[in-house]
Amino acid sequence: MAGTDNKSTIYPYIRDLHPDKEFISTFLTQVYSPGPIFQCILDYRTNTYLRVSDSISTILGEDPLDFTPDDLFNRIHPRDRNHFRRSKESGQLFLMNRICRDEVQFYKIAFQYRLKNSSEYKLFLHQEMAIEWNREGAILRSFKIVSDINHICSSNNRNVSLIGLAGKPSYYGIGSRAYKEESDSDLPEFTRREKEVLRYLAEGFSTEKIAKHLSISEGTVRTHRRNIMAKAKNKNTIQIVAMALQEGVI
Repeated sequence: MAGTDNKSTIYPYIRDLHPDKEFISTFLTQVYSPGPIFQCILDYRTNTYLRVSDSISTILGEDPLDFTPDDLFNRIHPRDRNHFRRSKESGQLFLMNRICRDEVQFYKIAFQYRLKNSSEYKLFLHQEMAIEWNREGAILRSFKIVSDINHICSSNNRNVSLIGLAGKPSYYGIGSRAYKEESDSDLPEFTRREKEVLRYLAEGFSTEKIAKHLSISEGTVRTHRRNIMAKAKNKNTIQIVAMALQEGVI
């Protein structure tokens, strides 16, 4: 049976489980939440949730004390269930076979699927990172952030991405015959800082709030925003975020 935690109380539990306290504390301040979210800590060995955020009761109408991985799977659109299985498997295999064990913590697996709330299916973004892994790099426990992105885009891109953190390269379309490295993305080549600004814009942050979170000046944020718009050929913020989600870049 999972314990109940909201965003403010689930994070300390993750810090307790993760081997690198300094890294995980830094990462958790940069969690990307482009819409309403719920969070879970999954134990792969027992296929149980150790913690589920209270927000799941609002988003899916589920009791966080009783919510299980099977409950999540049963809410996935029937046509997305195989994609869900393949995405998790592809992400795990890529970590084990392509990423050095010491760098597993610097990556998160990202993909999309439709979930049903009380009345309809909506598109969600699934982000998952390891908080415990074995010598082969297989995930034993993970932190999952599941975000409602239906207000940004409603078409599942069917992609699986491995997003690099702390300057690590990212990989797109993993599980397909020819995955893309970051430099091969169809999106403009945004810098690491521009991607950070874009993620905060997706969450509805103002220039002032972005500057505060990134510890930079508002003028610098405005410069990054101008550069993002120029690289995206002056598309508006919603269009750029939708493009980034479709590519699996953020």
